[in-house]
Amino acid sequence: MLFLATFFPTWEGGAGVYDFVGEFMKATVDMADLLGLHLVMSRNAGKGEYKIMVAAMGWATAELIMSRCIPLWVGARGIEFDWKYIQMSFDSNISLVHYIAMAAVVWMFTRYDLPKSFRLPVTILLGLCVYKIFLMESGQQRMADSDLNLVYHGLLLPKINHTEESLNYLQNFQVKDDDVFAITYPKSGTTWMQEILPPLLNGGDLTSVETIPNWDRVPWLEETRASVVLDKLPSPRAIVSHMPYNLMPSSFFKSKAKVIYVTRNPKDVLVSSFHFHQMASFLGDPGTFEEFIDKFLSGKVCLGKWADHVKSWRNPELGDRILYITYEEMLQDLREVLDRILTFLGRELSAEALDRVVNNGTFKNMKTNKMSNYSLVPENIMDNKKSPFLRKGIAGDWKNHFSPELDAKFTAVIQEEMKGSNVKFPWDE
Repeated sequence: MLFLATFFPTWEGGAGVYDFVGEFMKATVDMADLLGLHLVMSRNAGKGEYKIMVAAMGWATAELIMSRCIPLWVGARGIEFDWKYIQMSFDSNISLVHYIAMAAVVWMFTRYDLPKSFRLPVTILLGLCVYKIFLMESGQQRMADSDLNLVYHGLLLPKINHTEESLNYLQNFQVKDDDVFAITYPKSGTTWMQEILPPLLNGGDLTSVETIPNWDRVPWLEETRASVVLDKLPSPRAIVSHMPYNLMPSSFFKSKAKVIYVTRNPKDVLVSSFHFHQMASFLGDPGTFEEFIDKFLSGKVCLGKWADHVKSWRNPELGDRILYITYEEMLQDLREVLDRILTFLGRELSAEALDRVVNNGTFKNMKTNKMSNYSLVPENIMDNKKSPFLRKGIAGDWKNHFSPELDAKFTAVIQEEMKGSNVKFPWDE
C-alpha cells in the first residue's frame, strides 16, 4: 500500500485553485495505509511498543528509499526533477509521526478491549486526523479567495482596485445624458475601447491617448480611480465598466447616456483571462488550463459567468441607447466599426482624422503605447515578463489551447446557458 501511495499522482495546482477530488483521494490512500498498518500490528505476536517501533522504522525507511529513488522514478516518467520532490518527502515523514501515533492509539485500544461506546468516537477521530489536510486546504482556499477578492452582489471583484467606497461611488454616481459607456465582460476589448473612444469624441485628437494612462483617460466606473478623475473629465465623458446591467447606478436608467457593448468569443475570452491570471498577482494562480475552464464555466471568476453578463445587457429597456459590436468585427474592419460608432453617437470625423484614429487603434501601436500597455504598473502587480498584458490581439487563439473534448464541453455549457436568448454571434456559425 505504501508503494502504491508513493506513486499516487500528486496534485500541483496553484494558489486559488483547490482540487477537491484529488485531495480527498490522497487522504483516502493515507487512510488505507493506516488500516494496513493496524492490521499488521494487530495480527503479529509481540509487545505492542516493539511492534510500533518496528512499524515506524520500517515505514520511515520505506519513505526514505522512495525519496532517494524519486529522481530516477521521475526521470523514468519523463518529468524533469525538481527539489520540491525532496521537500514533499520531508513533509511526508513529518506527517508519518502523526499517523504512527494515531495507529498506535487505535491498536492499543483494540488490544485492551476498548468499550464499544468508545469505538465510534475513536474511528471518527482517526478519520478527522487523516483528512485534516483535506479539510484545512478547503478552508484555506476560501480564505485565499477572500484575501484577493471581495463579493459584490454575488460577484467576485479584485480587492486591489475595488473597495466598499468605490462601489458606493458606483451606486451613487450621477450619470449625464451625454456620457458614453463602453461595457465589456473582462478580456473582451476594454483596453481597445479606451484607446478609440477619446479621439472619436474629440475630433480625432490623440493627445489624451498619448499622455494619460488609460485607467484615468477612460476610467472604470466601479474601480477606485473613478472618484478621483471622473468628476474632472470634460463632457462628453467616456467611461468603461464590467458591471452587468442590473448593477448600474440608478441614475443610469433615468438618463439618455449611450452604451457600446463589446462581445468576444468566450473561448478567446477564457484564454486571454487564463494568461492574464498568470501575470497579475492580484488575481491568483489560475491552476491548469482544464481547472480554469471549470472555474470559468461555474462563474468562480471575477464578474461571474460570461453568459449571464451578455444576457443582462440584451435588455429591451435600453432601446436605441445601446450599440452591439464584437471584438472580431473590430479585428476584421476597424474603420467600418468606428463609422458605426460615430453614427450611433451622432458625431462626424474627417477622413484624415478617422485615419489617425484607425492607425492609432491597431494592436501593434497599442502594444507599444506605454499609456495603454500597462508597463507603468509595478512588476510585482502585473508582470509582463510572465505574459504581456497585450498578448496577441487575434481571434481564434483558443484553438491552440482547447482539445476537442474541452471544446465540446465548453460549447455545450455556453449553448445551454444562452438557450432562449435568441442572440446569434459570428463564431456560432
